[in-house]
Amino acid sequence: MKYLLSCMLLVICCSQSVFAAFEPRLSDARIRGLGGASAALAGYTPSIFSNPATIASTGPSDAGVSWYDPFMETDISTLQAYAALRQMPFDAHGTAGIGYERFGNRRYRETMAVVGYATKVFSGLTGGVSVSYMQREIAAGENDSAVGLNAGIVLAVSSKIDIGAAVQSVNEPGIGDHDERVTSTTIAGIALRPSENVVLAGDVEFRKERDAAWRLGGEAAVLPCLVLRAGVSGNPSTFSAGAGYRHALFRADAAIVRHPDFNDPGFAIGIQAVL
Repeated sequence: MKYLLSCMLLVICCSQSVFAAFEPRLSDARIRGLGGASAALAGYTPSIFSNPATIASTGPSDAGVSWYDPFMETDISTLQAYAALRQMPFDAHGTAGIGYERFGNRRYRETMAVVGYATKVFSGLTGGVSVSYMQREIAAGENDSAVGLNAGIVLAVSSKIDIGAAVQSVNEPGIGDHDERVTSTTIAGIALRPSENVVLAGDVEFRKERDAAWRLGGEAAVLPCLVLRAGVSGNPSTFSAGAGYRHALFRADAAIVRHPDFNDPGFAIGIQAVL
């Protein structure tokens, strides 16, 4: 049954390659706990995969790794690793970031390497750009690659409200012998901080030939070191819950994601450390 489910999901990915290849995947445990909302999480390095502008911060440099398995009993999982170098010698507000993502297994695999830079454009507005090298491997021996261009912004409306927007694969590169298009994805979101210990976030995502997707979530620090989260999303419909441990030098997060059409929940784990 596990093998059958894996094959079914892989067939879906391959058969819709024009619109399904390299679609945004949010594997970070904090983001998964927030229902997938990430477009306006200013200063949060894992969001480099959705909005390159979010990595900008005057805080310390950091790095981390995350793992997400959407069905627990399948090998269709996503691994992401990332790092951000902040307060560049030539730009006190600049942040350089890198990311690596691997999805799938030996039958179908997508890998992506991302290099990005974000900085303050003017007071309250941060801009970021990134380049993604995407590679697709299929068991039959097909091995294709493409380069995508991404851009985003984060606007600090006030000390408690951030708005973010980004376009991924804005150049819609072709991949494979049939020049299949990696279609662009537009995402917009908001992050609210009604108090020091509470964050509320929401995103909406648009992609060609797809219905709009939406994501909502919130987190609250119930103890100085403990954060609890909950989220919900549409297209696909999911419910999520998570928790995070915060320390001055590192943070560890975990989340459970429930899809109403599957019996087994998914899970995400991640750790992030100051460099």
